[in-house]
Amino acid sequence: MSYAKFKGFVKKMNVKAGGKIEVVIEVKKEELDGQLELMAQTVDNMASVELESSVISYKVEVDAATKEPLLRYKVSESGIVAEVNASDQLELEGMPPKKIQTEEKEEMVSRDVVDDFILSGLAPDYDGYHVKLVEILQRHIKGESYLKLATEFNLSSHVIVEQANKYRMEIAPLAKGYADYLKEQEDGNT
Repeated sequence: MSYAKFKGFVKKMNVKAGGKIEVVIEVKKEELDGQLELMAQTVDNMASVELESSVISYKVEVDAATKEPLLRYKVSESGIVAEVNASDQLELEGMPPKKIQTEEKEEMVSRDVVDDFILSGLAPDYDGYHVKLVEILQRHIKGESYLKLATEFNLSSHVIVEQANKYRMEIAPLAKGYADYLKEQEDGNT
């Protein structure tokens, strides 16, 4: 039995006769370093595949005029990431608050950034998810399959994947804020 793990670019999908789908993945040679022979053993054999996007897309609300996000993310000295409302500006006493026209903007962040945030132990637990989702994700990121984790936690792998995708999208802005903070700290120390 062989096992290989790599990152690649999904080039295309072809629907073939008999309800079969062919997926073409382009992989850099160095991604398969030492695994090419293992991969060759799977040709014309059944294989189990987990395919995950390496980019997390999420929506942010921005000021329609300035295109600046309404929420910013500040990291405390202890490393906790918190939302800061950008519209919390000093307002003149007795004046009504200024109405801001807003719109949604799609942002993207590398899944590695989000996964690093989850592994840091700083990712929050939110209601509406499995009580052990953060632990499940930490173990998956470290290499355990969704199928194995689903069996252990008595869940379907489909439920775990759905919750994982939704959760990653929800924490993506926090993860990006944390990554930006770490980069600023690193740049400040050089």
